[in-house]
Amino acid sequence: MFQIDERIDYARVQQFASQVSNISNRLSRELEENLTDAQSDDFYLGLLAGYANSLAVNQNDELSDEDKSSLLGAIVATVADKIAKRGL
Repeated sequence: MFQIDERIDYARVQQFASQVSNISNRLSRELEENLTDAQSDDFYLGLLAGYANSLAVNQNDELSDEDKSSLLGAIVATVADKIAKRGL
C-alpha cells in the first residue's frame, strides 16, 4: 500500500508535467475543453495527488482488475468520509 494523502512535491509535479508532450493533439484539446481551471491551487494539487494515486493503482501488476477497482472505491469512500466528518 502507499500513503494516500501525501502531497506531491514540485519535482514530481514537473516530472508528471513533462509527459504532456506525449498526449495526442485530439486528447489534449478534449482535456483542455473539460478543465475549467477555475479552482484553487490546493484543489489542483489534491486533484493531481488523487489521479497520481489512481494511476499507481492501475499500474500495479500485483493487483487483479477487481482488486484495483475495490481499492479505488475504498479510497474514494474513505476520503469522502474524512471530508464529510470535517463538514466541508
